[in-house]
Amino acid sequence: MKMYKAKFRSYFNLSFRLVRNLSLAVGFLLIPQSMMSCVYDTTDPSYYDDIFKKEYEYCKAFLNTHFLLRDSLPDDLNDFTSPESLYLSVNDPYTEYIEKKDVPDFYDYSNTKTENKNIGIEIDSVGTGVVITYVYPNSPAYEKKLQSGDTITAIDSISLAGISLSTVNGYLKENIDTSKILQIKRDTVRLETIEFREFSISVVYTDSLQCADSTVKPIAYIYVAAFLDNTGGITATADEVENALINTNWSTYTILDLRDNLGGMFNQSIEVVSKILPTNSEIIKLTKWVDTSITADGFIRDTILKDIDNSDYSSRTFYLLVNDSTAGAAEIMVSSIRENAVSIKIFGSKTFGLGVMQIITETPDSGIAKVTNAEIFSITGESYNGIGIEPDVEVIAGKDALEEALNDIDPGIISQNSNTINRIKELREKHRTRNRKPLCIKWVNE
Repeated sequence: MKMYKAKFRSYFNLSFRLVRNLSLAVGFLLIPQSMMSCVYDTTDPSYYDDIFKKEYEYCKAFLNTHFLLRDSLPDDLNDFTSPESLYLSVNDPYTEYIEKKDVPDFYDYSNTKTENKNIGIEIDSVGTGVVITYVYPNSPAYEKKLQSGDTITAIDSISLAGISLSTVNGYLKENIDTSKILQIKRDTVRLETIEFREFSISVVYTDSLQCADSTVKPIAYIYVAAFLDNTGGITATADEVENALINTNWSTYTILDLRDNLGGMFNQSIEVVSKILPTNSEIIKLTKWVDTSITADGFIRDTILKDIDNSDYSSRTFYLLVNDSTAGAAEIMVSSIRENAVSIKIFGSKTFGLGVMQIITETPDSGIAKVTNAEIFSITGESYNGIGIEPDVEVIAGKDALEEALNDIDPGIISQNSNTINRIKELREKHRTRNRKPLCIKWVNE
């Protein structure tokens, strides 16, 4: 099978570190140990006497049972000193063994809950205090209706006039288990009692833009930052997208933005695109390794996934925005829209080109084994793995795909909505998924 070369990118850190909690970890196909050929009783003291051997045998069995790229397997799976060296030997950038000590880092990006209690704002200094430059949705500050441009002039009756930004940040980090009283100045001065808590950051955001022609309904803008099973506000990306579509049902034109969406959950992507396509549309094809005892050569080819969602948004005209960091699970959505909904124009640049899916399992020593198990094809049978997907309208460097799409709808709209466009750019910069690898992964509960 043709090998591909990964094109890793580096991304900046989120404003908040994501929670490290395996019980909330999402985005992977978790294979119960009972389904594997190696089953171990960790209550048996002898288990700990031979943990390395058991770990190696388990990882070896998982790789041999599920790995798609059979020609890349070594001749002798026992000829390695560790599970990590075994997995490295297959030369697949998406197949890896993660030691127990590294598992929390591996799951950092699996949900968007903040690690520490805070009120969810970004601030900058002004002479009379600090000005709020950004309020995170779902945060305590958001619930209290604080907004960008508000000035915090005092915290718990301590005036912030002339106080350094670092000192103010120190005030905001003290005694976070209790609420604080913030004096807020907008048109008038008011006091707000705000409780510090952890919160989840949504991955789907909406806005609207007014058309130059006042008789035309506003344009809805929906940004999807990632495909996750556990997100802010509701439960998953698909739920948030559904909510966004319902809340913008007044729109004739809807712009879906997948720029910098590095993917994530395979199933979430399928659910989201099912809301856009006509019912019973064929979404993608899969070629999956199973076993030579099931098929002659061990592969199941051309498995077709269909849209089973009954949502109907056919009355709306959609535009799709992509770039070279639209990857993995997000590319499933791009591919299926390109094949099934030719009326939807795709603006931007060629996508990343991750057209394989991984499955994952916990190991006996609480590590993680992740292997490539399937290749993804468009319904017409084309592979985009290592290639990417071309947009309908290529946006050259230095131009903005959103502005180009808006020009296609109404040439006079950009000057009329400059503030909104800048707000959307800021939103993407604040919330786009960062420090994550391109992913298209699937999980099931044990």
